[in-house]
Amino acid sequence: MTSNNFDTNSSESKGTPRYQPPTNYSTDPSAAPPWVGSSQPAEPWPNYQAPPVVSYTPPTQDELYRRAVERANAKMRFYKHLSSYLIVNGFLWFIALMPGHGNFWAVSWPLWVTVFWGIGVVSDYFKTFGFSENTRQRLIEDELRRMRR
Repeated sequence: MTSNNFDTNSSESKGTPRYQPPTNYSTDPSAAPPWVGSSQPAEPWPNYQAPPVVSYTPPTQDELYRRAVERANAKMRFYKHLSSYLIVNGFLWFIALMPGHGNFWAVSWPLWVTVFWGIGVVSDYFKTFGFSENTRQRLIEDELRRMRR
């Protein structure tokens, strides 16, 4: 017969209850914790330091110009990437679809280039035009407008 938690014949629990409350509780009022009965609340974090206050300063004209140049360069980079993707893949599909290729595998080889390079182009699109710093703020404002209705 196996022993379980409710077995009263177990050698561990003969004559003693399984749970014994602590016996070191004091009824002396002077032994109360420091926050009991004091007029001052205890300090919750003795070594707590408030974080520094950071004020917002609007960007300067130089900073705005630098950001505009970065965004224009990113857009130009994307357009170059997209145009090279279209030209190269168009040329590859032209070669593959020329007469004289009889089976499917001979015709479908540019599919791999088109698909995997296309994933890179889509990723580049989202990096350039998709989710910018302002997108998150715009989504938050849209949600606030919906919640206020």
